[in-house]
Amino acid sequence: MHTALISPTARNVHFRAAPRRRVTICQTQMDQVPPANADTKSLAPREMEVLTLIARGKSNSVIAQILGISIHTVDTVCRRLMAKMATSSRTTAAVRAAQKGLLPQI
Repeated sequence: MHTALISPTARNVHFRAAPRRRVTICQTQMDQVPPANADTKSLAPREMEVLTLIARGKSNSVIAQILGISIHTVDTVCRRLMAKMATSSRTTAAVRAAQKGLLPQI
């Protein structure tokens, strides 16, 4: 990684190497929180449809085609259902829903 040093009077940009840092990857706190209100009553019917298709491995664009809605609508529905299930990823939401028995047999 390089850091640009720009002199206010000079037009040339000089680069110097930035120090290397060790990055530790850990699980986010959102993924460690148990699902909040993750039952069929808290999820809207459209959210259940999208969640079922996510569990089947469909992408947002394919889900949009199947349901006949905009890809932006699918994205919004995904974000809302992930917020309701307190997850930060589609996969985690689908796994939690399957573990709780919220999804129909796939």
